[in-house]
Amino acid sequence: MNTLELIKNKHSICFYGLGRENLSLIHYLADKKLISEIVYCDQKMFQDPLPLPSRFIESSAISAYNIVFKAPGVSLYQEQIQQALAKGAKVLSPNQIFFDQHQSFKICVTGSKGKSTFCKLLAELLETIGIKVLLAGNIGRPLMDQIDQVAQVAVIELSSYQLASLQIEPNVAVLTSIFPEHLSWHLTLSQYYQDKLRISQGAKQFIIFNQKTANFLNQERPDLEYQQINYLIKDHIIKLEENCELKINNPYFYPDHLQATLQGAVGILEHIASSFGLNWKNQIVAIQSVIDSFQGLPHRLEVFYDQDNLLAVDDSISTAPEAVIAALQAYSNYQISLFVGGYSKGTSQKLIIEYLNNHPEISVFCYSITGKTVFTELTVNNKFYTEKLIEATQLAWTKARLLKSTTKQLFLLSPGAASFDQFIDFEDRGNQFQEMIRNHFLN
Repeated sequence: MNTLELIKNKHSICFYGLGRENLSLIHYLADKKLISEIVYCDQKMFQDPLPLPSRFIESSAISAYNIVFKAPGVSLYQEQIQQALAKGAKVLSPNQIFFDQHQSFKICVTGSKGKSTFCKLLAELLETIGIKVLLAGNIGRPLMDQIDQVAQVAVIELSSYQLASLQIEPNVAVLTSIFPEHLSWHLTLSQYYQDKLRISQGAKQFIIFNQKTANFLNQERPDLEYQQINYLIKDHIIKLEENCELKINNPYFYPDHLQATLQGAVGILEHIASSFGLNWKNQIVAIQSVIDSFQGLPHRLEVFYDQDNLLAVDDSISTAPEAVIAALQAYSNYQISLFVGGYSKGTSQKLIIEYLNNHPEISVFCYSITGKTVFTELTVNNKFYTEKLIEATQLAWTKARLLKSTTKQLFLLSPGAASFDQFIDFEDRGNQFQEMIRNHFLN
């Protein structure tokens, strides 16, 4: 019995967490007249208008309901959810109905890093060869907002939070990368890996394009079958076959991890084109144009200031040590002022600390909880600590003006931690960082 059938059978329903995904589902169910009341649990009573009469309950009361639609930010492993499961409740993702009902060729993408950029690039490439694409999930509008949109292919970004309570059978599952993340939500590293790899369950094809990911799967999950995309890349050229190649002219793709992303997107483009009976290589000029003009997503290594001898980059999406190191490696020729810190997700900062201790030329401006941990463990002299990010940017700007250097200076926000300590989300953090830096540079 699928999710809609469960709802139509008058099972009692509550919504745990009124984030955008559950709100999207609520509006869908209300429009279809499948519910007459909104019973919800959240950190506080919801103040905005809802489409039906509503009732607030405490988290301890959710066990009384047959179906609990859980927002991704609510851990599947918290006590109240586990109690509900023990009493027989079905704890479901707000996105489950989309996967049950939407008629499309589904490409589901997850990864500890790189999934949003990959999804955006793949969608643009598929549209270039004439395929109608729906781009959704973490990267865009909630899936339930787009359930009535007709598309040949749905490119769907999914987090480990979402995958933990989803039952899906994608046509293609993609894993961009995997390393320790979100341990405060998943509680253990093994559970995080297990939830992340749920994307492969039921997938007709499981595709990777990163050798580190292959090494991980071979060691941790030798039972999983996967296909690895591995074009030859040399001198910024992707060799597809004899007399057929794509050039990496766009500096955005110069870092190694983004070349891997590009390689993966091209490989899956080839696979999907074959599935749809399309000769994609006839469109090689148009595909090259997409690659040449591609711009990353906001707050993902976003260059927002580049004048005189100063460059500023917003990588606020970076919430893991591996992402911070990738950002630093991408700009290794610059005199870097790095801003690191934020709300701890239980992830060890050992990799960042080791890297920075081996690169004393980097000025490290630490802030907030995670920043204090990094600051304490650093053995280099060029380290600074402030409580707030705005104070860190002020200190960095003061020191940069005193620095006499012919090397171009880079102000890089790659925090390696969540944003919730001082900001609404990573987007708010990135926007405020950009405003702070522009104020310093332009005044």
